[in-house]
Amino acid sequence: MADVFFLGVLFLQQQINQSIHQNMKKVIALAFVAGMFSLVSCGPSAEEKAAEEKRQADSVAAADAAMKAAEEAAAAAAAATLDTTAIDTTVSATNTAK
Repeated sequence: MADVFFLGVLFLQQQINQSIHQNMKKVIALAFVAGMFSLVSCGPSAEEKAAEEKRQADSVAAADAAMKAAEEAAAAAAAATLDTTAIDTTVSATNTAK
């Protein structure tokens, strides 16, 4: 009789352990899903994304404008450089001799 009672207790203990194990699986799965939703919701909003795109576009436009200004300044500096081989030095020598 004690053996039957002991086997009954072991069977009940096994059933309780399986029930706890299944419930813990559900709790862990639910916690995992909740964690994934919380990570996804932490991303930037649509307004923040639009503001970032506008900032990048403004940055690119400012860089293009600065590059164009630098190219124009370089062209102006190159044009202002005097080509000494193109000057007629004989004209200045005759003007000083008079």
